[in-house]
Formats: sequence, structure tokens, C-alpha cells
Amino acid sequence: MECSSSQEIGKPPSEIFAFLYEWENLPLWLSEFQRFEPLIGEEGELGSTSLIYLSVGSYTFRLNQQISSFEDDTSLMTSWSCFLYSIDRKFNLKSLEERGSILNSKILVRPNNILGSLCLPFLSNLIQNRHKRNMGRLKVALEEVAIP
Repeated sequence: MECSSSQEIGKPPSEIFAFLYEWENLPLWLSEFQRFEPLIGEEGELGSTSLIYLSVGSYTFRLNQQISSFEDDTSLMTSWSCFLYSIDRKFNLKSLEERGSILNSKILVRPNNILGSLCLPFLSNLIQNRHKRNMGRLKVALEEVAIP
């Protein structure tokens, strides 16, 4: 299952990129966010891993997160995995010169087992709606927060 969204944001790519890299900013836009635990590597470096806890309804999910690729001020990809799913989330940034940037976000959800395959059709609308809502929250957070 795949979903994507784009937002025009009145900030340069370098500020958006810096905001995305800081885990302290996750609660500002990722409504499901509960907590973050670094595991291996420095925050924001390629290959660094951490645990992210997200709540969906009355359930809390623990996801292993790894920064799988990035290009400064251009793209960032994180990979999340849990028992049921592997999720790749990629952010791409494009400068609009004086108007700011276009931020594209794409999520690819792959089931890890038969249970994940059975549940995914029921979860796909929820995932797509939350993705769009969180992208709207990200735009608001970026426009309200002063980034050094």
C-alpha cells in the first residue's frame, strides 16, 4: 500500500530538513507519537536506529526506525518496522525560490506476514487519512516554529 502528499511551505529546504531531523519535533506534527528512544548511532546520521512508540486508538505500537538514506536539504528516508509491517517514509524537498519549498511525502507499507496482509485492507484508509492529516500538521508546525 502506498500513499503520498505534497505541501507548499513558506520555508527554504534547509530549514524544513533541519526540522525533520529533530526527533523533538515529532510530537508537533505526528499526532500518533508517544515517545522516542535512541538505540544506535547519533540522531540524524545515516544508519542510526531508534525505537518510536505510536498510539493508534487504544493500542501502542513499538516501531524500529532507521535512517536509510538522505541528501542534505533534498531528501530523507526512514524505515520503520514492527511485527506486522515494514514502512518506508520518504520526504523530498524542492526549492520554490522566494516562495519557499514543496515538500513531498510518500509512505510505502508492506506486510511482514499473513496477519499483516489480512489487516492491511482494513487499515489502508486510516493510514492514508492520518498521512494527509499529519502532513497538514507538519506544514502548520513548520510555519509556526522558528528554526535557527
